[in-house]
Amino acid sequence: MADILDSESLRDEIIASYNSYFAGKPYKKWFGHNRDGSYYVEGFLRGFGASYYDGNATRLQAIHIDLFPFVTLDDFGQIKEIADTALFGDGWVPDFVGQLVEALSPEVLILFGRTNCGYFAKYIDGSLSNVGWDRFPSGQYFVGHSEKCGLPVIGLSTNLGNPKGFTAATLKQFGEHVQSALKK
Repeated sequence: MADILDSESLRDEIIASYNSYFAGKPYKKWFGHNRDGSYYVEGFLRGFGASYYDGNATRLQAIHIDLFPFVTLDDFGQIKEIADTALFGDGWVPDFVGQLVEALSPEVLILFGRTNCGYFAKYIDGSLSNVGWDRFPSGQYFVGHSEKCGLPVIGLSTNLGNPKGFTAATLKQFGEHVQSALKK
């Protein structure tokens, strides 16, 4: 299979589509607002020392990438077999993720939700198959190292786009706790 991101025009088209999507700021409901004390994913990221938003005093710039090219469904089980075959089984997603990681050179990968963590371990990097999950009062997480990507990987059991059991304060504390665990 040819390298998916070798085409400069395809890379430019992907970046333009991301820029277009985010220009309308559709992400505030899922990602959270650009402020301290934010809820949703941004609250966790602020505790972690990162932000989706430019111009913050955070050390890390976060980006969000979905492995599925459609909105997450409430009942993923309805499309699981199709996703396994069409997206993962043929090698497209693992190749794409590898190239994306190489192109972006992130410092850390954070995987949201047990299902995504399982897919990453199964289809992208089996070295994360047997990681141990640690507890935080409102969720679980793991800190591992991806042999394939050569990066630290954090897995969160919780979908922080719908962080049940968290407050803005506990999301930030969760981020701080995971950041501390990563440094160990």
